[in-house]
Amino acid sequence: MLQIANSESGQGARIDETNKRIDETNKRIDLTNNRIDETNNRIDETNNRIDETNHELSELKDEVRNGFAELKLALARHTLWMAVAIVGVAASLAVPLVIALL
Repeated sequence: MLQIANSESGQGARIDETNKRIDETNKRIDLTNNRIDETNNRIDETNNRIDETNHELSELKDEVRNGFAELKLALARHTLWMAVAIVGVAASLAVPLVIALL
């Protein structure tokens, strides 16, 4: 803390007043620094919540992507079985037709 030393030259009252103003200014600076620290802490907490939310969203996105992959695979299997069934039906219909034509 900056303070001006009292001199024996009779300017002690002015120096005391100046030191008082310096003390008041230092107190205001300390209060401002405290508010800045509190604000920085809130910013850090908000950034942490943002990081957590981004991580959760990333996990959800992966789950959705995996779900679509599983759905696509199930649809492909279903389509294959439908194609096999159609070929089977066509074959079962074709045999009597071929026999009838013979």
